Parts: sequence; C-alpha cells; structure tokens
Amino acid sequence: MIGDKLAYVALVVRDQEAPARVLGRDLGLVRTDVDAGQGTTIPVFSVGESALALVPAGHALVEGEERPGVHHVALAVADLGEGQAAAAKAGVAQAGAASRVGLGGRRTVALDASRLSGVRTLLTEPLGLPTGRSEAIERIDHLGIASADNRAAVAAWCGQLGRPLESQ
Repeated sequence: MIGDKLAYVALVVRDQEAPARVLGRDLGLVRTDVDAGQGTTIPVFSVGESALALVPAGHALVEGEERPGVHHVALAVADLGEGQAAAAKAGVAQAGAASRVGLGGRRTVALDASRLSGVRTLLTEPLGLPTGRSEAIERIDHLGIASADNRAAVAAWCGQLGRPLESQ
C-alpha cells in the first residue's frame, strides 16, 4: 500500500472561520493552526488519525483554486523517496519535476491525477497532528471516488495504490 494513512483532505473554502466554528464548536474536533507558507496558517482539524484542512480560496496550497470543495487528498508516507519509488513502480508517475514544501512545512510530491481517475493526490511527510475524536465524530472511515470509469478508479486506487475497497 502506498501511503501509511490518509494524512488530510484539503478543502477550499471562501470563509475559513464559518466551517471552523462548525467543526470545532459544534462537532468538538481539535483545531491546530498549521503553517501554510506565505506567512499564513491554515486551520486543520484532527479527525481520528486523519485531518481536514480548511484552505482559503486562491491559496498556493491549492494551486490558486477559487472554487470551494475538495481540492486534494494527501497520503502520509514515512519516507517521501520510498513513497515516490513505490508509486512509480505501481505505474503512478509524479506530477511535476520535484517535491515542494506543503502544509506544516512538510515535503510533498503530487502524483499524476490522470492516473488516479482525476483525483488530485499528494504524498506527504506525516503532519504529526494529535489524534482527534469527539462525541460526534470518531474518524474519517472512507472516501468515495466518483468516476466516469469505475473500473479505472478501482484499478488505480486499489490495484496501483493498494488502498482497500469497501463498496461500489
């Protein structure tokens, strides 16, 4: 399996504080303000061993994307070089020439989304956030991938990346 766990899901938001209030105050998740470069921090909410990152529209971490929604998922790898090599061996090339600095100053590598049914996916060094849970939310237990070609999505995510398949 490529990536020890889901590190985080990056959500593009127009207003960081409105969803932050819901996640923190209403759902009881732990907030950590994480360095996002450009002299900014991003509110990140631990959800089990994963996290939700609320990235402002237009920020470099989401490549300037302005539309709200899921921008990318990041898979944690203990060793970025080994993760890159495993992805390449599995037929999922790196997008771009080199690693870059991502959330929390961690090095990241973008994988070729065209090989992953269009899902923007990063490999990242672990964020080191505390495990989070509340009475309302315990963990992120799965992600759904909507694809025009379900077989290709299953082949990429389960076959190449080695992620488990829960349902179709």
